[in-house]
Amino acid sequence: MKIKRALLLAIVTVAATAGAALATHTASGLTTLSTWRGTMDRADLSSLVRELGPMHRMDRSDLFVVRASLAAGGTTDWHGHTGPSIVVVTVGALEVTHATPSGACTTATYRAGEAFFHTERAHTFRASVASEFVVTYFVPAGSPVTHPPVPAC
Repeated sequence: MKIKRALLLAIVTVAATAGAALATHTASGLTTLSTWRGTMDRADLSSLVRELGPMHRMDRSDLFVVRASLAAGGTTDWHGHTGPSIVVVTVGALEVTHATPSGACTTATYRAGEAFFHTERAHTFRASVASEFVVTYFVPAGSPVTHPPVPAC
């Protein structure tokens, strides 16, 4: 079990630092479109490792990376995902409301340069200013990325 956790933490660390590595080393013939960086607190990293744990039992998983934007005053519909994800806010700020396991809702605001983790539970994003963000989804192979849950709050 310790080996699996160490391997999972290593994968997450590599994924989280890949942009910084690309930005600081020399290469021949390499072109990058863009890199993004966000700081995530230890609690979010611990939650990500815990949520990704069951995925090691699957034969295959899909990884989706999506760049998205919300106009000032924009919002996503309530939705969920088939696996956990990491979000990096690159421009502006996102107000994130998500359902907790107890059925209550919590809201947090993340600004440009911040990263956060969220589970597949129901959530919605709102932007009071034009905002951009990059989401990395970890989902079971072949499954859809989103599903339309009934919001709990």
